Amino acid sequence: MENDITLRQETAPAEMSVKDVERQIGKIQELMAAVMKKDEHYGVIPGTGKKPSLLKPGAEKINFIFRLEPEYKIERHELPEGHREFEITCVLRKIGTGEKVGEGVGSCSTMESKYRYRNVADYEILDTPIPKDSKERKAEYRKQGFGMKQVDGAWYWVKYTSTAKSDNPDIADVYNTVLKMAKKRAYVDATLTATAASDFFTQDVEDFAQDRQDEAITKKPEPRHEAGTRIPDDTTKPAEGQTTVIEPNEEDLLKAEGAAIVADKLLSKERQTQLWNESGKNLKAYVESLRKEPAIMF
Repeated sequence: MENDITLRQETAPAEMSVKDVERQIGKIQELMAAVMKKDEHYGVIPGTGKKPSLLKPGAEKINFIFRLEPEYKIERHELPEGHREFEITCVLRKIGTGEKVGEGVGSCSTMESKYRYRNVADYEILDTPIPKDSKERKAEYRKQGFGMKQVDGAWYWVKYTSTAKSDNPDIADVYNTVLKMAKKRAYVDATLTATAASDFFTQDVEDFAQDRQDEAITKKPEPRHEAGTRIPDDTTKPAEGQTTVIEPNEEDLLKAEGAAIVADKLLSKERQTQLWNESGKNLKAYVESLRKEPAIMF
C-alpha cells in the first residue's frame, strides 16, 4: 500500500512592479512625515553625515506598518575569563503567511569596552554640602571633577582626584544586556534590508537614544495651535487689516523635518526651494505640496 504524501513546494515570490516599489517607499515616507520623531525613532549622529540612524522604536514602527514579525537564531560563544559573545540572525516574516521577507545579523560581546571595564576613581570628601541642583547638573559637575558618592551609608559631595579603568569583576551581570544589544542590532539590520529603508536610514547607533534622553531637559509644554493659524493676540488687539501668525509647534516641526529628509532624497534643491516659496513659507502648506509631488506622492 502506497502512502499518500503531500509535498509542500516552495514557490518564489512574484516580482514587484515599479508601482509596488513606489508604494512601499511611499509608506515609509508617510510614516516618517506623520508618525516618526527625531531622537525617538531616528537620529542624526554628530560627525557621521546627514543620513539619520534608525533606532529600535523606529524599526518597530516600520515593521508594524508592513506587518512583519521577527524570528531569531542565537549563537553563544564562551570566551576566556568568563566573557561571552552573542551572534544573532533576525529573520523577518509576513504575519499570517510566514513568508520570509529578509534577514539581518548582529553581534555583541562583553569584551566591548563599555561592558568589560568599570571606572575606578580616587576622591576626597568635601565639607561643602551637596548642591540642590546636583541631579539636574550631574553631567556638568562631573566634567568639573565633582559628584555625589555614598560612603558608609551616607551621601557626600566629593572631588575626584583621578580616574582609571579596571576589569569588571561582575561580568555575568551584563550577559543579558549584551544579548539584548545583539538582538537589537540584528533587528534593525533586518528591517533596513527587508523594507529597503537604507535610502532613508543608516544602521542604528546603539546608545544614541539613551544618551540623548539622559541629556534632555524636561520643558513645560506650550499651548498648542495649528501651524499657520492666524489669530489675534490675547492681550493686544491687532490693528484693522493686520493678523498675528502663530509659530508652528514642535510636532509640526518634527513632521516637516521628516518630510524634508524624504524631499532631500528625491527632489533637487531648486525644486524644494520653489515649493517652499510657493507655499508661502508655511510648514503645513509645504508638507502638503510635497505629498502632491509625482516623485514622492505619499
